[in-house]
Amino acid sequence: MRMLMLKKNKFNIKLFVIFSLLLFIFVVISMFFVLFRPYFVLTKRSEKNFENRYYFEENIDNNDPYINKVPNFADLLAGPIISESDPIRGNKEAEVAIVIFSDFVCSFCASQEKLINKALLEYDKKIMFIWKDYPETNKNSLSYRSALAGRCAQAQNRFWDYHDELYKTEKLEQDSFIRIAENLGLDKNKFNNCLKSVEADGLIQDNIEEANALDINGIPFMYVNKQEIFGQVNYDDLKRVIEVEIN
Repeated sequence: MRMLMLKKNKFNIKLFVIFSLLLFIFVVISMFFVLFRPYFVLTKRSEKNFENRYYFEENIDNNDPYINKVPNFADLLAGPIISESDPIRGNKEAEVAIVIFSDFVCSFCASQEKLINKALLEYDKKIMFIWKDYPETNKNSLSYRSALAGRCAQAQNRFWDYHDELYKTEKLEQDSFIRIAENLGLDKNKFNNCLKSVEADGLIQDNIEEANALDINGIPFMYVNKQEIFGQVNYDDLKRVIEVEIN
């Protein structure tokens, strides 16, 4: 009887140890998800073989040796989030990424993009260009409606065609968006439904939230990797920044 009792105790100890380890692993995973989920919530589903890129601050001043609160997203973000959810032009595997926070009704933004497109031709496979929406917050404005229309064209894999037509249109009006979609041969019903969808609006709101976290208060605002460029620059200056990142 004494030997049976000892075996039972050993069995209970093993169960206790296994249960404790499982509980510890569950707590660690749960804490990781709670602490870091805000940093990744802005990023939408990425397509296969595309690796999202994040720029986080390397040195965060945190006096508390125990992390007992979720760190502020704005304090951690050191540069743009490069995700497949945003339109990309050029080589997706390029080491140098030019990201622009922009607006379709901004003439300075259009001028800056002409220089970026010139750089895409000159540097070929070495750079990629990523568009980020940063329109006016009024959802009925031409600025916001343009951003929404661009995202709906993106849903039909025609963002850059639509983007180019928006910039070519001298005077944008509310009925311009449907007309451009028709001229490009987009599915009109899908396009109209998309204009009312939460998905397209959510993509724009994600970009706005990201821009606010980065303290962007004017456009055009560019990043060449983590190098910030506010306002218009000439082509020689843009080239110098690109070549520094390439080298």
